[in-house]
Amino acid sequence: MIPTFASDAGTAKLRLLGGIRQALGSAVSSGPAEKFLLSRPNSPESEAMRSLYTSVMLTRPDNPPKALLIASAFQGEGKTTVAINLAIALSQRSRTVLVDADLRRPGVALAFGLTTNKGLNDVLLHSTQLEQVLVRSTNIPNLAVLPAGLASVPAAQLACSREMRSVIERLREQFDHIVIDSPPILAFADGRALSPLVDGVILVGRSGSTTRQALNRSLELLSEVHSAPVLDVVLNGATNFNFPAYGYSAS
Repeated sequence: MIPTFASDAGTAKLRLLGGIRQALGSAVSSGPAEKFLLSRPNSPESEAMRSLYTSVMLTRPDNPPKALLIASAFQGEGKTTVAINLAIALSQRSRTVLVDADLRRPGVALAFGLTTNKGLNDVLLHSTQLEQVLVRSTNIPNLAVLPAGLASVPAAQLACSREMRSVIERLREQFDHIVIDSPPILAFADGRALSPLVDGVILVGRSGSTTRQALNRSLELLSEVHSAPVLDVVLNGATNFNFPAYGYSAS
């Protein structure tokens, strides 16, 4: 059981979640995904993300998964928020790179305030070098970002190519952990093609939006392509049970 919170003028409201493993992303909005692990490091949602981090690391204590794919059945289920905050959690302990592989609707660059138009799509199209588009975070030690670049359907199709495999292999050499924000599993083949290239998948759903059928079908499609194992399921925005508001304060 992991709490999820909705922000209302800066006030967090606790809700109880049921399910396999559950954690918070931000509410669906047109704005950038929130880096709450930085803005509210002592909050319950940050503790939830640290719990997710611990759960993932303990799946293989002697050899923790290095490359993680954050996926969802559909768009708008909070996977980018989960990817960003999990990458921040990992970077607090080791060298981490966050890869925006959702080349049709990228969101990572916006969240980090990056203005570059170049990124992973340019690398896949051989128009730039990987090292030229990797952005080292100035305020988060050990974190680098590989933005998607401009949205591009042709480049998205290259997610299934050997070029994408090569990018991940090169990132494995430079970083201890790789967090990949994936395109939706049901809508596009890209996420499914990426899933065998990583060490584990975290599947994200949204309460009131994602159906059991959609999650089950996503699992079936991942199985069909011999995906890396699904390490955790994250449920965003559940509102089943309400608890009084509370927060953590720094001691």
